[in-house]
Amino acid sequence: MAAFSTDRAAGVLLTQACGDALGVPYEFAARLGATDVPQMKGGGLGAYDPGEWSDDTQMAVCVARVAATGADLTTPEALDEIGEGFLDWAERGASDIGSQTRSVIGAARRSTGRPAERMAAASAQYAERHAQSAGNGALMRTSIVGLTELDDRMATAAAARAVAELTHGDPLAGDSCVLWSDAVRVAVVEKRFDLAAGLDLVPVERRDQWAAWIDEADRRGAAAVQPQRIHRDRAAGGLGGDHLDPGARARSGGGLVPVPASPARAARGGTCG
Repeated sequence: MAAFSTDRAAGVLLTQACGDALGVPYEFAARLGATDVPQMKGGGLGAYDPGEWSDDTQMAVCVARVAATGADLTTPEALDEIGEGFLDWAERGASDIGSQTRSVIGAARRSTGRPAERMAAASAQYAERHAQSAGNGALMRTSIVGLTELDDRMATAAAARAVAELTHGDPLAGDSCVLWSDAVRVAVVEKRFDLAAGLDLVPVERRDQWAAWIDEADRRGAAAVQPQRIHRDRAAGGLGGDHLDPGARARSGGGLVPVPASPARAARGGTCG
């Protein structure tokens, strides 16, 4: 990898953690004013210290540890390592866990078999039981996947969906991870951000709808993406026109929106280093 690309790849990891720590105090908090400046002050949903990242980056680290070995993240062995990492994290080191991820991990613990198989099965079962299961938890940790196959967009897409499906079995959640991971890959390789670049990597029957959602988010901004809207917006959370401005995310408030400061910063890091 060229030196400049290495710098931008490192920027993905570093700025994800920084963006996450910036968004922590504002998760499910009241919307800030247009002139308010978000502060990295800790608190939020847990007893976070100022500058401490949340469960989103904690789970991303689980993925990064496996990715750093050079493993193909679509293989059963690599997915087992990630799944085992998630299970161990939930038991020993989680500061907070989203309700869907908590439910999936709990079900996986109660079953037998390989870690990835147990998690993927529990994830699929959760999606079958819940009509609105395209949560953004998988999206929050997917930026690292965009670094694993910089010269192979198809492999990036396959890895993004496979890792997402460990906790989020709804196809829309997987789509969002495919789109964002490829956007990070493009940012590192080409030094530009283009969320729509990966539209051809999602199933053809959903491409037009995703294009419309991305266009809507670009036009209306982060405030248009609210958790009260139908579950497709939960999958699209963080993909709006101010996707590279975590300050705008925090100002938008409303529950879902502050958290995407984490992948938003990761995308900026991939573009700028």
